[in-house]
This record gives sequence, C-alpha cells and structure tokens, in this order.
Amino acid sequence: MVEAEVEIEADADTAEMPIPVIPPPPTPPPFAVDKPAVSEMVNEAASAPTIPIKPRTTLDLPKDSESEVPEAQPAPVEQQFSFAAAPPPVVQQTVPTPASETEQRSHNDARRFARLLVSEIKLYNAAKVNDGRRNFDLYDRLRDEIDRSRKVYDKRVSPAVASRFDYFYDELVQTLAEGDPAKLGDGCPGPVVITT
Repeated sequence: MVEAEVEIEADADTAEMPIPVIPPPPTPPPFAVDKPAVSEMVNEAASAPTIPIKPRTTLDLPKDSESEVPEAQPAPVEQQFSFAAAPPPVVQQTVPTPASETEQRSHNDARRFARLLVSEIKLYNAAKVNDGRRNFDLYDRLRDEIDRSRKVYDKRVSPAVASRFDYFYDELVQTLAEGDPAKLGDGCPGPVVITT
C-alpha cells in the first residue's frame, strides 16, 4: 500500500481560523478502577473457608434438681372441647332463580341498591364497623344506621322481590360482617322475607 502525502496549502482565510481541539475524555472515578468485578467477588466468597454448623436437636438446660419442670400432661377430653360457647346456627338463604327477564332485572336492582346502602354505612362509620367486627356486635353499634337503611330498602324494593330473598341482610353479612353472620351480634334480626 502506497501512502501519499497530501500537502494542504494554507491560504490567508484558513490560516487565521483556529483549529478546534477535542478535549480528551474524562478520567473515570477512582472507585470504578479499585472495585473488583462481581465475578471476582463471587469466586472469593465461594473459596472462603466455611465453618460447619451443628444443628441443635435438644434444648440444653442446666441440670438443676430444683428447676426441673414436670412433663406436661394432656388435658382430659372433657376439658379440651368446650360446647358452651358454640356459635348460633347460621341461617342459609338460597338465591332464587328468576323466571323472566323483568324479574331478573328487579332482583339485580334490589341487590345493587342493598349493596349501595350497606356500602354507605361502611364508608361513613369505618371506626364503628372495625370495632363491631372485633367485638361481634355490629348491629348494636350501627342500629340506627342499619334500621334507617332497612326502611329505605323496604320502600324501594318491590314486594315480589322482597318475598323471595332478603338482599339487604345478605349484603350486611357479606360487606359489614365479612361473610360471618356472628359478627352482626345476637341482637341483629335475621333475613326478613315479606310474605304477601
């Protein structure tokens, strides 16, 4: 390969113009050079000596005759199970299957309206709801709000729907009591089905 030298003639215009010089790239910070690569650290950790750890199988207690604890005996069967505090029986409602599209729409409207009323109770009384859930007395704490909403629900829902299923009570159990009817308390009336 032949290298050719090219001479550039400088004329008066280019001789006066300074030639731009690009500065060298900045030097990397010192920590980037001093830190070992991740793979080196992994290799060092893998080659480090290990200390065997013996698993503890028994608790080492001092052998003192005065501090001996008698071995725990299981309680008699009568004491293991307490039948005195059994929860009240749960009333199960079955959701009806509407026959027509109009009836289906009425049931959906009743369900939605009950959900709205109970959600408002929950929203505006959050502290009472939390306390009632813990103490299993939601109805006693929220009696006025629940009874007021029940009246509004009964006025709005058609008797045909109300005679088949109590969506308001169902929503109380699902939303306020988190699916546990016992959290409503003993004073709470169960599902109300209006008979015509």
